[in-house]
Amino acid sequence: MRISCTAPSIDRAAEGNRGGLPQRSVPMFDWERLGCSLALAVCAACPVGLAAGGEDVASNRPSERASGEAIRIDANAPERFDIAKAAAEVARASEAARQAAAELARAEEAARIAAERARGAEVAAEQARAAVDQAEADAVAAEEDAVQADRDVLLAGKDKKAVAEARAEAAQAHAVAAQARFAAMHARARADQLSRDAVSATQDFRQAAALRAAAAQTAAQASARQAAALRAYQAASLALLARNVASGEAAMKAGDYLRARERLEGVTALPQVEGSAQWADRAREILGKIEGLAAEELDQVKLLKLQGREPEALEVLKSILGKFSRTKAAEEAHLILANDPRIAATAELLAVEGLDRGGLYAEAAARYAELIKRFPESVQALKARLRLEAMQKDPVITTTIKEQSRRSAEAACPGWLALARSYLDNNLPDQARALLQKVVTNCPDSEYAAEARQALTKIGGEQENR
Repeated sequence: MRISCTAPSIDRAAEGNRGGLPQRSVPMFDWERLGCSLALAVCAACPVGLAAGGEDVASNRPSERASGEAIRIDANAPERFDIAKAAAEVARASEAARQAAAELARAEEAARIAAERARGAEVAAEQARAAVDQAEADAVAAEEDAVQADRDVLLAGKDKKAVAEARAEAAQAHAVAAQARFAAMHARARADQLSRDAVSATQDFRQAAALRAAAAQTAAQASARQAAALRAYQAASLALLARNVASGEAAMKAGDYLRARERLEGVTALPQVEGSAQWADRAREILGKIEGLAAEELDQVKLLKLQGREPEALEVLKSILGKFSRTKAAEEAHLILANDPRIAATAELLAVEGLDRGGLYAEAAARYAELIKRFPESVQALKARLRLEAMQKDPVITTTIKEQSRRSAEAACPGWLALARSYLDNNLPDQARALLQKVVTNCPDSEYAAEARQALTKIGGEQENR
């Protein structure tokens, strides 16, 4: 699977007066893909050991070497690639792109509103100009009617009635003409105001369009920065993968299989991104070699068991568990230790013999007895019996065992007494009695024994009263 972080483009066009705004193609970031990219940033930084000290990274590409060939680190490659820093830059650039996109959306909305206002103002101005033309025509017609009415007064002659009627009509015509002229003046004033409003709205639109263009440029720059940050993160990630594969291979060759697995398992656990497949394949190849080495030692364990050489088999098992933990061979080694009584008996005998050689005879004697009880038919149990018999015949060892047992008991008496007190506080006299008796038996002359005897007497009296 390849994860692409290429940002898509969106085309937005705000309407302008008449011709409208020119369309612009602005690269914007895909926020869903951003979440994926940042998740990969976290995954890449943690499993491969960045927090543990930021391993050096390589810039050589896996396609340039043959499979199985030792990885060479480019001496000219940067010493460190800070994945966390790269991921933080991705986050900052993405936030800047988001803010720029929001600002662009606001600018486009402002440009759209300004365009609508400009169109509305222009339409209103056109209508007002048409109304002015009509009002001028009406005023001219009314004035012509008034002039004709004046002529009618002259033509009325000496007929007083006709003259009076003509003068009344003339007066009315002049009034109508005056009203028409006033209406025309008012219409022209309104048309002039609407024209100024249209010019102002057009200017507002042009300013909004300029802001939109600036916002589009900022959005494009933010998107470019975000894309560059993603490319830098990807380069750092691939270089870190290369360094961890090289470090893992070097650790394997040095016999440090635990460190090798730590480096290589982080590489294989990452989701695949472009360019990482070769490193993951190489890491799996090296891990397979480690599994093979562990399997060879496990086969040696099985052969030693068949030959009856349990102590040697036990040492090899310990080696597997120490050097090849988390391998399939280590899991099987655990099962062998848990389920094979001869191996378990050998391991226990070796541990007890270590105590015996260290002079801890009391603990060794107790462990010898426990081994005989757990594995009565084993060769190791026979050895334990022989050693116990020898210890019992040695006066120095028997004296030492008694002294060590006494010291051990004295060291345990305060704890036994404290636990007995707890039992008494919780009204559990039977449990307390057993511990108090141990204190009296093992530390008869101590202050702990005196307190234990008093407590035993009190317990006995309380039970008699019941």
